[in-house]
Amino acid sequence: QFAPTQETAYNGTARAISTTPCAIQQAGTFTGQGIIYRLDVPLSFVNYGLVRPCDCIVREIPLPNQSAFKPIIVDSIWIDGRNLPNAIPAVYSWRSKLTGGRTLPYQIPPSTTDTLEISFCPNIPATQQNLLANGKFHIRSHTSDWNREDTVTMSGRRELNFQPAPTPIN
Repeated sequence: QFAPTQETAYNGTARAISTTPCAIQQAGTFTGQGIIYRLDVPLSFVNYGLVRPCDCIVREIPLPNQSAFKPIIVDSIWIDGRNLPNAIPAVYSWRSKLTGGRTLPYQIPPSTTDTLEISFCPNIPATQQNLLANGKFHIRSHTSDWNREDTVTMSGRRELNFQPAPTPIN
């Protein structure tokens, strides 16, 4: 079994010996390339479209671990609105299908894909400034060979069924 530990070329020799049914010896060379797989977050933007105020829409972000040998550790996940216009990160939440919750840190085993469910629930006041709600989703992860942070920008629109027009009482 070829199990590289570094991202480099590997060369070696192999020798096979058999005594049954016939005695035979064979030698040969092999080459291989070590590849270190990092977490691949396949999306950079998620659009939720128009959502009614009491509804929630869920979008999924797959997190594949393509390594056959090393688990990926997801250290932290958070949602903020830094450097985004119309930032309302409070309307977004997440859950891991692999763990069934939001417990951190957790591991994605080799040759396994976790799926993050990101919910958009625009239960906020019906005002013009709340029509568009943006957020940035951050995922910090590592193995013994690398560490990184990925981000996904999210955008959803709150349906404006009616806009309150309060009347002052004298």
